[in-house]
Amino acid sequence: MIMGDNQSRSIVIIEEKGEARDRVFFAITNSPLVFQVHHFFSTKDACNFIDGKNHVDIIVLGQLELSEDYITIINHLNTNNLKTPIIAFDTDQNYDLENEILKINDKSVMLGPDVRQGHFENEFYYLLTQNRVGDIAEDKAIYKKIKIVYFIRFNKALCDIYLKLSDDKHVKIINAGDEYKRELIYKFTDKRVRFLYIKESDYEKFSASVLKTPFLIFTEEAKGIDCMELCSATLEIIHDLIFTTGISPQVVKLVDTVASKIESDINRKNQLRDLLFRLKNRRDYLYDHSYLVAYLSIAVCKEMEWDSESTRNKLTYAAIFHDVLIDDSDLAFSFDLGLDDLSKYTEKEIERYKKHPEITAQMISECPRIPPNIDEIVLQHHERPNGTGFPRRLSSTNISKLSGIFNLCHEFVNELYRYGFESDKLPTIIGKLNTLYSKGNYRDGMAGLQKVLKIK
Repeated sequence: MIMGDNQSRSIVIIEEKGEARDRVFFAITNSPLVFQVHHFFSTKDACNFIDGKNHVDIIVLGQLELSEDYITIINHLNTNNLKTPIIAFDTDQNYDLENEILKINDKSVMLGPDVRQGHFENEFYYLLTQNRVGDIAEDKAIYKKIKIVYFIRFNKALCDIYLKLSDDKHVKIINAGDEYKRELIYKFTDKRVRFLYIKESDYEKFSASVLKTPFLIFTEEAKGIDCMELCSATLEIIHDLIFTTGISPQVVKLVDTVASKIESDINRKNQLRDLLFRLKNRRDYLYDHSYLVAYLSIAVCKEMEWDSESTRNKLTYAAIFHDVLIDDSDLAFSFDLGLDDLSKYTEKEIERYKKHPEITAQMISECPRIPPNIDEIVLQHHERPNGTGFPRRLSSTNISKLSGIFNLCHEFVNELYRYGFESDKLPTIIGKLNTLYSKGNYRDGMAGLQKVLKIK
């Protein structure tokens, strides 16, 4: 049955990283159809949703850690006799897995990890709408609309960029290859412009670059720009991330400039330099998580009028280094989000994880040229207001206010991941944190966070 355009299509995305979600949102941006997108980072949560009670039109399988994770979804569909089409990204050329996916129905497909965005969109719309693919996925309109927040990722135009004045008139605002400042983009966002446009012929080049480019990782041209100016520019992205579903949380690579500034402070050979290099070269949950905590901590301090160069340095140092000794980002993710499935980790691995605040804090305290109190923030970053944290089970009155801000932002970021960055869950998150953190030396930070997010 072909649904009308006013009927919503339900998409389930399952992945550990964020590229599949970026691909989907690129695909649906130019579609006249209505979509409900459900993004899951674990097969368990996805199976709980795909249980026969929730209608699903298509499943997109991104990068998962194990082939068993793919098989879990396949078995769940087969057990419930659900013939939902699947698009899976084959990262390991697993032909046995491909055969299992194709058995679900004759329309499921596997694509290579480097497949062109246009090809993905053709397959996506064919599986989703069958004979309506020609009206949507193969539309050869001269212009493609792109969410304006994507242009904040760059400071140099990848192609000609246009503003739409009417259905038949577009005006070029940036030439291909031109450098531009973020203020130019903000002029349009201030006027509530949500989309800019590029030529259809540039779409593949543009989408390929965006899918591979972390947020605000600047090229050589960005050197010399003030660190805090770049950091404050991420507010637009954070708000778009929180209040819309158009950007994947797993590919939020926040501004690398903070790390560059800190690197200049520890440029002399010491143990932190190697740790910083290690963090900058990883692209996983811990990298994203660290920079989100850094930015939000600074934003809260600015709202509380506690902002100073000293405070910013302390919070960004702590955010960048607090989890840098952790080798297993999956274990950190499971702990941070309070997931039950820790069965694949040994007691020794878990115990070693619980010691990372103390070990990292000790390393920081022994390093020269490091601002004071950073080791204290790192040591206390897993403490909780009710005294159930570790390593010292400190209550809300036994922790500094700066540590309280850091811990609150740390937990807020965890909650964003737990709820998949869905905007409608934000009041739930704030309500939950308000109950736990509006006490002792966390109280002021909680009020500041609510101001940052404009939630009462």
